[in-house]
Amino acid sequence: MQTLLKERSPEQWAAHIELLPKKIRTQIAKVVWWDWFGPRVVSERWDHLDQYINQPAMDLEDHEVLEGLELLGYTEKQARQRLYPDERVREPRKGVPKGVCNAI
Repeated sequence: MQTLLKERSPEQWAAHIELLPKKIRTQIAKVVWWDWFGPRVVSERWDHLDQYINQPAMDLEDHEVLEGLELLGYTEKQARQRLYPDERVREPRKGVPKGVCNAI
């Protein structure tokens, strides 16, 4: 999935974000900007999400951010790692219900 995200053009990112519910759009756009737009050098800068950068973000519940990232194509694991960068996230072991062994 990460490869597919890397292959998106700035226009595709902007179009996907525009499809999100308005309530979560700014917050999710800021995460995407940092993940995919921010690391670019100034001469190669993408300005497609600039409209969101200076807007105040809504105070969202964690599950809303996770769901928004997943709607854009982040895997559940990627979304959790993005939201909780200091938390070690593991795939559930076979035979163990989902959610039981997700974090150490």
